[in-house]
Amino acid sequence: MGDFLSVTSWHRADGYVITRSTYGDRYLMTSSGDLYVQESQKLDTEDMRKFKCQVEDQFNKRRSTTINFIKLMVLEPVQNQVPVVSYHSKKVVTEVGKLTHFVCLSEGFPVPSYRWYRKKEEKLLPITSATIEQLHGVLQFNAPEVLDTGNYVCMVFNEVGETQVTMKLIVRGNQLLTISPSFLRIESGHTASFYCNVTAMFNPMDTDDFGVEWRFNGRRITSSGRIKEATRYSLQINGVTRLDQGMYQCLVNEKSGWLQATAELHIGEQAPSLTSVFREQTIRPGNFISLKCVTSGDPLPTISWRLDGFWKLENGPRMRIRSFETQIPGELVSFLNVSLVEVRDSGAYECIASNYVGSTSHSARLNVYGSLFTRQTLTNMTALVGSTFELQCPFGGYPFDSVSWSLEGNRLPVSQRQVVHIQNGTLHIHGVDRNADQGRYQCTVQSGDKNHQVRHIITVTVKSGPQITPFNFLPNLQEGMRAGISCLVHSGDPPVDITWYKDGQLIPQHDTPEMAFLGSDDGFLSTLTLKKLTSKHNGNYTCRATNDYAYAEHSTQLVVKVVPKWRVEPRDTIAITGRSVSIDCQATGVPQPHIRWKSASEPKSDTSTAQYRTIISNSHIHILMNGTLTIRSVEARDAGLYLCEANNGVGSGVSRVIKLSVKSAPQFDSKQSRISAKRGSSAVLECKVKGDSPITFHWFKDGQPVDLGRHARYAQTMTDRLGNFSLSQVTVSSVERSDNAVFTCQASNDYGTDSTSVRLIVQDAPDAPTSLEVKELGSRQIQLLWKLPFSGNAAISQCTVQWRSDNGLWHDSATVGGDERQATIRGLKPTTKYWFKVRCQNMFGVSEFSNEYEIVTSEEPPRMPPQTVKLQALNTHAISISFDTPHGTEDEGKVEGYYIGYRIAALDQNTNPQYNFKTFSLLPEYLKPRVTFELDGLRKNTEYTIHVQPFNAKGAGPSSANFKVKTLEFDPPNPPKVTVTSTTSKSITISWEDAERSNQPEAGPIRGYYIYYRADNEEWHEVAITGERRSFTLTELRCGTQYHIYMRASNSAGKGPEGSTISTRTNGGRQAVIAPTGTLSKCSMVQPGSATLGRVKMASQSTLGGHTLKQQQHVSVHQHPYQHSHSHQHPHLGEPGGSPQHWRSHSNGPQLQAQQQQQQAQGQQQQHQQQQQQQQQQQQQQTQHGTLSSQALQQMQHQSMQGAMCSTLKSTQPHQARDGYVPTSLQLTYNQASESDEDIGELKVRASEFRVATLKRGSLGMWKAAEGFDT
Repeated sequence: MGDFLSVTSWHRADGYVITRSTYGDRYLMTSSGDLYVQESQKLDTEDMRKFKCQVEDQFNKRRSTTINFIKLMVLEPVQNQVPVVSYHSKKVVTEVGKLTHFVCLSEGFPVPSYRWYRKKEEKLLPITSATIEQLHGVLQFNAPEVLDTGNYVCMVFNEVGETQVTMKLIVRGNQLLTISPSFLRIESGHTASFYCNVTAMFNPMDTDDFGVEWRFNGRRITSSGRIKEATRYSLQINGVTRLDQGMYQCLVNEKSGWLQATAELHIGEQAPSLTSVFREQTIRPGNFISLKCVTSGDPLPTISWRLDGFWKLENGPRMRIRSFETQIPGELVSFLNVSLVEVRDSGAYECIASNYVGSTSHSARLNVYGSLFTRQTLTNMTALVGSTFELQCPFGGYPFDSVSWSLEGNRLPVSQRQVVHIQNGTLHIHGVDRNADQGRYQCTVQSGDKNHQVRHIITVTVKSGPQITPFNFLPNLQEGMRAGISCLVHSGDPPVDITWYKDGQLIPQHDTPEMAFLGSDDGFLSTLTLKKLTSKHNGNYTCRATNDYAYAEHSTQLVVKVVPKWRVEPRDTIAITGRSVSIDCQATGVPQPHIRWKSASEPKSDTSTAQYRTIISNSHIHILMNGTLTIRSVEARDAGLYLCEANNGVGSGVSRVIKLSVKSAPQFDSKQSRISAKRGSSAVLECKVKGDSPITFHWFKDGQPVDLGRHARYAQTMTDRLGNFSLSQVTVSSVERSDNAVFTCQASNDYGTDSTSVRLIVQDAPDAPTSLEVKELGSRQIQLLWKLPFSGNAAISQCTVQWRSDNGLWHDSATVGGDERQATIRGLKPTTKYWFKVRCQNMFGVSEFSNEYEIVTSEEPPRMPPQTVKLQALNTHAISISFDTPHGTEDEGKVEGYYIGYRIAALDQNTNPQYNFKTFSLLPEYLKPRVTFELDGLRKNTEYTIHVQPFNAKGAGPSSANFKVKTLEFDPPNPPKVTVTSTTSKSITISWEDAERSNQPEAGPIRGYYIYYRADNEEWHEVAITGERRSFTLTELRCGTQYHIYMRASNSAGKGPEGSTISTRTNGGRQAVIAPTGTLSKCSMVQPGSATLGRVKMASQSTLGGHTLKQQQHVSVHQHPYQHSHSHQHPHLGEPGGSPQHWRSHSNGPQLQAQQQQQQAQGQQQQHQQQQQQQQQQQQQQTQHGTLSSQALQQMQHQSMQGAMCSTLKSTQPHQARDGYVPTSLQLTYNQASESDEDIGELKVRASEFRVATLKRGSLGMWKAAEGFDT
């Protein structure tokens, strides 16, 4: 804080105000204005932790508050910490009796405690003064004395350790530095002087070591022509103005710091001064004129106007006078305005500014054209001897040539005392003399053409003011004597009046028992007599003589010497060792008596006399300026006789002998100690004290009294006297952690109380670590962080981290030093869940484990490239890429997809050839040991360089090696469209037509065909034929057998895709009655878009010939990668590669249609009877993998199966797979193909489960769903 600003208060954000008078456990505003906050961790709200301060200017007393708040940050401790002093006072300079603080702030955990000591000769002594308080980290001096000067130690400690810092206090006497005068009132224009008086604490200072600085209103003064340092310690201000009014400060810089004193300069009773005036003017009659005067003074002056030095001007018909104050303090403006000026308005105009301090004036002529004239009303005037007198010639008119003066006919001037101003007609007479200057004065005004003149006569009478002959009191007057002074007016015109004043106060002019007056008959002499002098007669006596014209004063000082008398007489005193004692000895007298102290040992016998020695002040014993004797830290050797003498040279003085007795209060050599004990052992707490008996002991635990009778484990033993000491011991048995505390032993006797503290430290195994958390989380390592536990009051040697995964086995993974609170655990797996726990140990044991902490390691990019990469050209613009994934290895990493990089192989030789990339994303549940992707949009008959790179959310993994593959020159041809032209019992003849070339422009010429056929449940046979053929007969077949046939075309690119499978039956066979069961054989797909559902064998009174089965897409589509099989074994229904198709059967038994219609009519009659049974059958069918419509069942139950029949189902509406995916279900419907084409039933199949249902005949002659079977 600046030298001239002081902190008055602190304001909390919630409105709470803290001042120096605020006293409590939490806040303390120190003597320097700092805010000390105790137990800051208990400031609960945000507003309780924000503060701003208010300061006051020492000079103008204005107060200001800081704009921003200071926020107090409270940090939680993370581990035990030895106390560290973060801030402390270093050197404090204060004055006697002024509240002063030492501040000592610390950090540590547990929260540190404080103890304060006085440092003397490298020894730490307890502070026992009643005026010094220990307030946690603040040492408060309520009324410091000079002898409090010295070094003080702040000791900060907790159970971990301790530290200390030293501070210095300098206490100065009240009169150490002063300015004289401390208050100065002076008039403007005069000279002001201040003197800086430097005195010492004990002896005169070595002033050569001083640096002196002067300041005005807080700003440093630099010497100038008007303000300068007359000597090293004096400041002189010449021609003071109102701007010099304010506070002046003298600062002295000596070895121990800055000293300062302040004085005030007040510009009071300032005589008026004119700061702006009017000038001489010449005008013609009838015009307007305005005259202005500006004055300043203290108090505020008034302005009056005169004409020709005699006539007072006031407001009239043509004249207006207006005066007003300005914004400048003490300044007044006055205007005199005249309208329609006439010749008689001409003359010498004068403005007079005056207050009770003095007056001043200004005069200038107003010339109005016209004939000359004089004002005859002014004829007589009076002048005062010795003064300066002015005569103004009262004339008017213009122009004029000159003005002259004469006295008794003699033209003036006749001496240097007389000055004539010809231009305005003014006569000045300096040092008026009665004999030379009294008489008739005549002024003569000569016209401009010198043909005319006017005259005026004034009679001047000279009078004399009083003059006093100097007088003084006799020196060395003492109390009880008489004194008198006479005031003689040796010059001055009567009548004269004489009055007396003492210290500026009028003395009543009548006799009293103490005072008498005697005056002469003519009034020129007055005598003042003091009948019996006492000290109250001291003062300044003034005689004032007054007549009708002036007054005179003379003053003298009366000093009455008075013999010393006791103001405070010393008395016998008892002092306590280690404490301070003060013995007052004060006397009055004129001059002020000098106090001297002497000491002597008490006589050993009545016949011996004491030998007194003069006491010289030192650090142990000191005589204050008021005569009080002070002894610091009283010792036994200070006991004895003390003599106080008071003498001022008047009389023999006074003296008194007193006896100082020294007693000993309890005093501990050490204020604190500590003892360590292992948990479960015993500890002895010892309290050893010096002091006069009897001494009583009290024990406290953490500030609370210990009831030894109620604690079975606590036992006390006491020894009243052990040499010079008394002893108290407390034994704690089976020490527990709750005994970890500060035990205070308080010893008391009749003369005082002292205490010491013993910290009992209970040592044990540490507590479990807490607050486990991950500082850094990786895929294969983590950095684990925890809070160190309570150490058990012993250094933690190490902490161990254990971990486990899902297998449940714990492993030691890391051991760190006891002062560390983090560890790095390596060798983990990515995206794996782990559990961690920590324990610590010291020399006394191992802690419990911390709570388990669960984490999942981070994901990382794939670490293994694809394996066994295979490339195959599919056509002119597409290739297939298949490879093994690193499934099942530790280093595989999670794969979310693959980048396929490709470029034309011819570019490999270029510098930094660039790849094109295509991204294939996979859901985790579809990852297989081997995957296949199709890359299209390529150039035909072009060689490409290919590589594969896995990726996931963390990035891309390593790439595979580069592989080459070339697209085909031509696309393989599409399969031909096949039809059965004829059948025999042992052969089937088929014909075909080539697919349209417009759908496959890149296909080359067809070189041949391949026919594939098989009977039910047999292997496929292949027949190769040339490309020019369009029909072929399959021979050596079995009669009455169902055959399945499809074709593929080939060219230079190879075999094309498989065509649709058709089914037909050879002729022949015999009738047979078989069980009423039906089976649906395995369904095979030959190509997407064309398929053979299979064949149905049924034997009953009728066949299914003549019916049509249809297949329709039913539900949604699985997002499953499309794979195409090139084997001759066709994919199963619903597997990838299959496609939903519409099928139509071709009957070879039309003769059965009439019989089927008759059976249908019979079934309708039984429909109502079987409705409930049919609903139950439908529910059973839906729980399996297919459903059969009720209408189909009703019609089928009336059919009579006669003979053996083979039915071929053929795709009529090929449905291609969309985007490489297949439907999730198939719906089969079949109709009666004879007369009506209405649906008679349906069969639903879930393709994803690859199951269809079998049909068998029920007991009531109806068909129902039987158990499904895998295709």
